[in-house]
Amino acid sequence: MDARNHSQLNMGNDSRPLASYSKEEILSCIENGDTITTRCVLEEMRKARRNTVLNQHEYRIYQDNKGRWCTYAPDEKTGRKKFVKKTEANLIDALYDHYTNSQFNNMSLRELYPLWHHFKSLYLRKASLTRFDSDWARFYDKSPIVDIPIRNLTKNQLEEWVREIAAVNKMDKKQYSNFVSILKQELEYAEEKGIIEVSPFRRVKVTSRQLRSRKIKPDFTQVYSPDELENLKKMALEDYENDTFTAHPLAPLAIVFMFLTGIRIGEVVGLKFTDIYDTKMLVQRMVQYPDGEIIDDTKGDFGPRFVLLIPEAIQLIETAKQYQKDHQIRSELIFCTTDNPIRTYWSIQRAFRKYCQKMNIVTKSAHKARKTYISVCIDEGINARTVAQQVGHKDVRTTLNNYYYDRRSEQEQIRQLEKAFSGN
Repeated sequence: MDARNHSQLNMGNDSRPLASYSKEEILSCIENGDTITTRCVLEEMRKARRNTVLNQHEYRIYQDNKGRWCTYAPDEKTGRKKFVKKTEANLIDALYDHYTNSQFNNMSLRELYPLWHHFKSLYLRKASLTRFDSDWARFYDKSPIVDIPIRNLTKNQLEEWVREIAAVNKMDKKQYSNFVSILKQELEYAEEKGIIEVSPFRRVKVTSRQLRSRKIKPDFTQVYSPDELENLKKMALEDYENDTFTAHPLAPLAIVFMFLTGIRIGEVVGLKFTDIYDTKMLVQRMVQYPDGEIIDDTKGDFGPRFVLLIPEAIQLIETAKQYQKDHQIRSELIFCTTDNPIRTYWSIQRAFRKYCQKMNIVTKSAHKARKTYISVCIDEGINARTVAQQVGHKDVRTTLNNYYYDRRSEQEQIRQLEKAFSGN
């Protein structure tokens, strides 16, 4: 069959002749096919077009009451454009033409960023989105590379750029990982949208040896020693008894509670009386920083978890309940006396700095209470997996590698080493 006969052949409900397909489409299907027939080529090209469209099309395809096939597609001028065709095949062809001839062809990282950001907002927390925006403004916004069409970006361009940014900013492994996460994920999103076939960043290799070594912090800066913890608890309880925190009087109790349970600062200010079940509590929400929104979720992938309560922790809850009753405060939140828990959050942060200054030690944040709790539990022989479940770590290695520290002083460590090698 010659080219003239090919151009007149139609298939089923598809009214488009073979000549309406591009040379590239035809050659691609012929190269990938085993048997070269007009029917086979048309069928394979229709499948390829359908896959290309559906891989990037996010709107519902449906039939209206007249039996027509309908959908919407993104449009750079109007936001979205409606498509109506008599057959599904015609609709797919129209969508294919729209996507291949639209702004997606020459879309840059800057133009894709709002679409990618919206996609991420469907399942990520505000804190993650805020970090993306901060990193974009700091590293991407003024860089010429984000205005190059994505289809023109090369592996060498990207590798040279990320290495330069990492070097100028003296990034360690974690900082580099956070920085390139936007680039990496945007290009993967471009794959899913059909803008590019394969992300060129997949071949970029930057090893940890090529980045700045992360500064190792001494253990005493990451946890409270036994003496420091005892002094801090004493100061916090004295502040509660003396009503030192007039605006947030229950903040000192929350601080002690954190050392006894290992929960995060956002979790402790979001804790409700209804979360308490005798000798355990359900940690299922948190107050987000910095907007103060209370969300029914916890940080990380672990999700809601039960945390065991020792009698001292239970007593703190009862003390907070009695305080609210005595002062006619009606609050669902255990350690908050106002409708704005983020202010209690800040009050707790300031209190940690205050107590460290009083003890004349390096400032240790509220997060160090969580590390101290984990270190105490493991030192006392509690199973590491149990500790991980208490604090909401899915992987026990996170607990052991990132949260467990030696709380003894250097003098105590030296004495123990001396004893170990003395032969006694």
